[in-house]
Amino acid sequence: MTKREQQVGREAYFSGGSYDHFGRWASYFYQIKSVIKTNPNNILEIGIGNGIVSKYLKEQGFKLTTADFTEDLNPDIVTDVTDLSFSDNDFDVILCCEVLEHLPFEESLRALREIRRVCGRYAIISIPDHRRVLFSIKVKLPFIQEKSFILRAPSFKKHVFDGQHYWEIGKIGFSLGKIKKAFVESGFEIEKDFTVPENPLVHFFVLKK
Repeated sequence: MTKREQQVGREAYFSGGSYDHFGRWASYFYQIKSVIKTNPNNILEIGIGNGIVSKYLKEQGFKLTTADFTEDLNPDIVTDVTDLSFSDNDFDVILCCEVLEHLPFEESLRALREIRRVCGRYAIISIPDHRRVLFSIKVKLPFIQEKSFILRAPSFKKHVFDGQHYWEIGKIGFSLGKIKKAFVESGFEIEKDFTVPENPLVHFFVLKK
């Protein structure tokens, strides 16, 4: 495997607040919430970013290992998502958020197979969602769990590599259905997938092995 070039430098993650806008904090919340719901014994986070999610989970007492191919982010393990340095079923839960789109689509499929290999029970994955939001509402009524409703449509735009993302959900050739099919063909069952009003530009998937 050829050495992968770093697309996002360390300075982008620690830029005095510009990286962590409101939508990204919302994404952190749903990442953490989704992980905790699985009641994991151990967690692997692929793509450490600025370390906020891993720091929080570790401080809450969860056993978590971070993995990234870039050494300057100081992950616990330096490894590539397409060739993970772990044994089969090593981790209860794999958290891999906004990573796969940084790979050409065929490589992201190989990464999915690697994630499933080292995953014991669940994988939680998020991917940018470029579909247009036509309608969005969050409803909270007495005695009823809070519900969100989002109506979306494809963007009908062709994705052009911007130095970081090779593809995104909703762009021409990358429908939500195609991405779901890739998860299933990789051996996962899609237990849940969703977007949230606080950050509709990210689509979350809870995948069961």
